[in-house]
Amino acid sequence: MNIDEDVKNLLVAFEEKDQFADIFNLFLDLSEKQEFRILGEPKNDVKLKLTIAELMKKIIKGASINNYLAMYVDKYKLWHGGFFANRMLSTFFYFEELGKGMVAVAKGKDNMEFARFTLYKNVFTSNKDSKYTH
Repeated sequence: MNIDEDVKNLLVAFEEKDQFADIFNLFLDLSEKQEFRILGEPKNDVKLKLTIAELMKKIIKGASINNYLAMYVDKYKLWHGGFFANRMLSTFFYFEELGKGMVAVAKGKDNMEFARFTLYKNVFTSNKDSKYTH
């Protein structure tokens, strides 16, 4: 499969599937491909970063984020990156044209928590009700 197809599959899964772990695995598979990684450039979007920081406070009480790094893939209008939330490794992706994304937080061995989020002009919403622990 090529990168265009992988991104399309991720987008379709993101819009249609309810199993957050399956969706995030598609993203992780994509992000491991060198052809995809070279497309991204480090970039900062204050609104996206603040939204993720606020979402993390809902997932982890009183969380703060640090070592935040965001990459932007202009071809797909796709943001992705990683950070630490209270020393918990976390990663995200965000489809700019949809205004929606997903965060994954490693809360311990075999314990991942996922949340979808939507950015609006001045507010964000999240759906962290669906948790996946294996």
